[in-house]
Amino acid sequence: GGLFKKADGGELAVLWSTVGRRTVLLRTATQEIELMSLFGEAKTLRAEGRNGEFLHRLELDETPVYAHLTKPGLEILPSPIISLERSFGGANGCKVSFTLVNRYGVKWTGAIDFASKEGIKCNPAAVKFALEPKGRQELSIACVPPQGLARGTHLVEASIKLPDGTPFGFPIELDIRPSFSIPHLPESFSLKDAKSWAVAENALVADKPSQVALG
Repeated sequence: GGLFKKADGGELAVLWSTVGRRTVLLRTATQEIELMSLFGEAKTLRAEGRNGEFLHRLELDETPVYAHLTKPGLEILPSPIISLERSFGGANGCKVSFTLVNRYGVKWTGAIDFASKEGIKCNPAAVKFALEPKGRQELSIACVPPQGLARGTHLVEASIKLPDGTPFGFPIELDIRPSFSIPHLPESFSLKDAKSWAVAENALVADKPSQVALG
């Protein structure tokens, strides 16, 4: 997004997510933030704080949100999720690994839950963690797409609770390339029996000209 100075000494932040829903934590010098949607819908965020600093939680998607502050000093805090990596494994899906960082002064325990609206299976569906203050832990899951999921970028939604119980969500982008595992033929295979073949369960049937690609 972008940050702009206002004539009255405040600031205007225009924020959005480039993909999927995500949580951002904002540190400001104002206890209240006026939010305005792209369609003119207004609401106010109010946060507790101390020493003139206030922590706000904001949910973003692809639609811009306009945040008005009466004082300058808006800061977007870094995510607790860093070093996110993905490696495609064919029919075995995609391995996702990342590091969880405890930026707080207290011990942080809990679990990260993973879900997909498109039927992508995450194994495990939740991973537990226990972090001392300023500690970090490497975590990983395997994401297996369902048969027939279109090629392209798809999302797995991860959710976690911060040490104070605040919900925090972040999307994981997966570059899906459809694949199919073709088993070996049995040793007893014979072309003489071709007319009596039966399609096995979950078999890939290739019998249409449209399935052929030249080159």
